[in-house]
Amino acid sequence: MLAAWGTWLSGAQAMLVTRGTLGPWVPDPLLLLVVVIAVKFHRRDVVPATFILALCRTATTVDSPAAILAGFGILSVLVVNARRYADANRILVRFAMVGIAALLFAAWMTLVRSAELGLHAPTSGLSQLLEPLLPGVLVTAVAGAIVFHGLIMLPGMTPLRERARLW
Repeated sequence: MLAAWGTWLSGAQAMLVTRGTLGPWVPDPLLLLVVVIAVKFHRRDVVPATFILALCRTATTVDSPAAILAGFGILSVLVVNARRYADANRILVRFAMVGIAALLFAAWMTLVRSAELGLHAPTSGLSQLLEPLLPGVLVTAVAGAIVFHGLIMLPGMTPLRERARLW
């Protein structure tokens, strides 16, 4: 079910970005699900679940699968380590965690895309490349503050958070 929900969320985001008029104002629900899993799942289950979600993202995008896997993996490790110090049950903490994760992932993917295109962007050029992505980062952070606990309650996800092992 994790793969089904991940593919559906990623496909819905891709459809809204490409066919809708919302463009950069579309949140990234799959990235939000990665953060939720990194916060709620047992440590040993985070890596396989993140791998599944990275595969779901690669099914609906033209971005590099290695870059997506690396980005999701690094974010999940950072969030797993941050959950020791931050209480994700507080709304401002959820907003900050998801916002920082979305900003880091957007920056990572921007760097990868510019490297693939052969662009040599200085630091000021990176800020110009990230500027159009900031509305999506902000909307993702707001969505994370609101629907954080709802994602783990999706149908079929309950056994994943209740079992001791994912595999």
